Amino acid sequence: MVSVVVVSTNERELLRACLSSIFDAPPRESLEVIVVDNACTDGSAGMAKGFSPGCRVVTNPRRRGFARNNNIGLREAHGRYALLINADAWVRPGAIDALVSFLDTYQEVGICGPRVLNPDGTLQLSCRTFPTVRSVLMRRIPLFRWLLPKRILRGHLMQDWDHSSDRAVDWLLSACLLVRREAIDAVGPMDDDYFLYGEDVDWCWRMWQKGWQVYFVPEAEVFHHYRRLSARHLLTRKTLIHIKSLTHFWRKNRVPLSKVF
Repeated sequence: MVSVVVVSTNERELLRACLSSIFDAPPRESLEVIVVDNACTDGSAGMAKGFSPGCRVVTNPRRRGFARNNNIGLREAHGRYALLINADAWVRPGAIDALVSFLDTYQEVGICGPRVLNPDGTLQLSCRTFPTVRSVLMRRIPLFRWLLPKRILRGHLMQDWDHSSDRAVDWLLSACLLVRREAIDAVGPMDDDYFLYGEDVDWCWRMWQKGWQVYFVPEAEVFHHYRRLSARHLLTRKTLIHIKSLTHFWRKNRVPLSKVF
């Protein structure tokens, strides 16, 4: 069984598109879908219940962070694989099957993710190297893009790779991840201390530290509305949350200074 976990925060119509893409072209393996309704006020829970049987809704009485919401869904999951997908993403037919087939073939892989596309079909850079202080400064403060070599940011975003072949990567954006149950049991779920951002970096780091590989699988394709709210303006609240999350990642995991700077 594949357990799909979708966290929704007042995204009813995007959630509808996400669920429709899954139920209109279900994978060959048996499927359960768990929607974690993050104290929504837009009727998302009622809409999602209309996809039953096969879809369960867990409603939070108050807002919780992204990592904690996913963990709530994971606790409800019974599948040998868990597919974590954002409410603002939707899968192409066959995408889930391609990810499942990859994990079935490569037992050493704990997490794999698809090629992620923007709504217009262009590539969304979903594979990354682990962040450094310099890559964070270049992404968040435009001045540093002029002061530091461009190869730092291009390398972090893996811009010079064609994204057309399977590849082991440091980490993948949590827009869509298929995770092996044995890997979750060995490594643990996402870290609840991340309210927003950084939970995917941390999870993939811990996977690698425990001997589980992280892979990009382009045979699977998923569309995603990538809004990057933390980078829309300089030093917004979400930008500060992002920086705080990455600082927590470095300190918590005792990342060597050579990898931080």
